[in-house]
Amino acid sequence: MGVNVMAISNHIGSKLNLHQLENDTQPQVEDIAPQTRVATLFRQVGIIAVVLSAVIYMLQGFDNVSLDFRQWTWPLLMIVMGIGGVVCRSFFDDVKSARIFFILSAALVSVQFSQLGGMLHEIFHKDILLLSQSWLSALSGNIILMTNIAISFALSMFLAYTCFSILVRKSSLVLTNAFMLLNILMLLPMRASFAAIAVVLVMVLIMAWLQSKIFNNNSAFKTREGIILRLLVLLPLIVSMARNSFHLDSITGVGVAGVALSFFIMYCLPAWFSGPLFKEVCLRFSALLAALSWFFVVVNISNSIALMYFLPLIGLSFELSRRSTKDKPRYRAIGSILFTGLAIFTCLPGEDLLAVTIILMASLTLLSVGVMLNFRAPIYAGVVCSVIALITLLTLSLSSVSINIWLALAVGGGILVLLSSIVEKYGRIGFQYFKRVKGFEY
Repeated sequence: MGVNVMAISNHIGSKLNLHQLENDTQPQVEDIAPQTRVATLFRQVGIIAVVLSAVIYMLQGFDNVSLDFRQWTWPLLMIVMGIGGVVCRSFFDDVKSARIFFILSAALVSVQFSQLGGMLHEIFHKDILLLSQSWLSALSGNIILMTNIAISFALSMFLAYTCFSILVRKSSLVLTNAFMLLNILMLLPMRASFAAIAVVLVMVLIMAWLQSKIFNNNSAFKTREGIILRLLVLLPLIVSMARNSFHLDSITGVGVAGVALSFFIMYCLPAWFSGPLFKEVCLRFSALLAALSWFFVVVNISNSIALMYFLPLIGLSFELSRRSTKDKPRYRAIGSILFTGLAIFTCLPGEDLLAVTIILMASLTLLSVGVMLNFRAPIYAGVVCSVIALITLLTLSLSSVSINIWLALAVGGGILVLLSSIVEKYGRIGFQYFKRVKGFEY
């Protein structure tokens, strides 16, 4: 089926002769006729009208409107836009309007999936709670909705591939797959939770991959239509972030929206502006925003391993180090210091075995990263935190066992004597490596 869709889309583009550069359809400024100026004005107003229609449609919700009307009207509009492109090229020989129609038809895909995602969200968070039923039984009772999703997917796949094959034929398949994956992620009924952050992060990483592998390697994406196409692919992420912002009535919702925005600033925004200074400013702002927002996400967590939820901030600091060109050592040092503080505050009370075990695993991971990449700060932090965690685990183990102090001292002394033999034989290698570590970058 996928092959047939691609073949039909390519056939439409070839028959309509829409596979051409934007510059081929642009007349010289001095040759622009009055009717061309009027036609351009009509196109611009028409685009604005369709965009406003999409915004109102998404903001309207399910109040004071027939559910069936909302379900089926937008797919019909997508079809109408596609037919409009064919009509403009076939009957009026208007390449510009035809390309605009196909771009709009693809843009409406994200609006439709946002609508479907909203309906699924209603089912998961309203119907299930009211009827106390499983999500599977809730979905099985909405056959019309499932049919709408299937039809919307097939129609969207066709229109998206047609649009991309017209605008940038070489990368059309990759862009279509990525675009559809981004839209499918909008169907997931997560808004203000850790899962919502994970969904946005996946979408951001997809966009970062496209930027690195597709957009940066083709000069066509630097043209006006190339920028429009990049915005088109970015649209599902923008809609998802805007949709999450409607849950700012809760502290967690504020945190989720802030973390999502920090991901966008870190991965996507620098790609639209040149210059290393702007990139560094984006990274610093995203780091601050992510730290504050993450605090709002975890502030209401009160279980015994609540501090462990701050571990993602340590990973964020190393990701910032990887992306930065000026502040690499600074971000690594900040992450290592934060992790050391987190380990101390977790291990000093010595009350929760699970939390201390997590710190030990994270410390060994941090140490391994430092050794593999030859960075001093992670090595130092990993060693210190591993020792703290091991001592805490040993203390917890001894406290749970009824043992006399004289027996504990005897066992401890024997272990130290054994360690002395190990240090005597292998310590030289360790000290030599420690001297090498001093020459590593922070």
